[in-house]
Amino acid sequence: RPRPQAIALGNGGEAPAAVPMPSGGRLPALPAPATSTPTPAASAIAASLDEAGYNEVAATGDAELMAAFVENVVSVFGGQVSDRGGLQEAARRHSSGSRCDFADLVTEISGSFWAKLA
Repeated sequence: RPRPQAIALGNGGEAPAAVPMPSGGRLPALPAPATSTPTPAASAIAASLDEAGYNEVAATGDAELMAAFVENVVSVFGGQVSDRGGLQEAARRHSSGSRCDFADLVTEISGSFWAKLA
């Protein structure tokens, strides 16, 4: 049986470590990286901060996703959420199929007790 070849790997000037090579002298191909599907929360975070993004997130009916979206809108205004309960209440209202839109959300944020704007 033939002895496998080895390739030397440098490791900072010290004695190199040897890695056995298959008999053909070539390393096997690496598997293709797994593709990942964005999580719903990542989708809310990536949604455009406008009417289209609002509608996309609201259509899910998921209050947690809407909360992530609302928090992004607040941060664009240079603010931050100061009351998580108030944020959750607004998110539930905006994800419940009510007749709200992005302009309603912005108006609510600007007059809310739960968001501090810069």
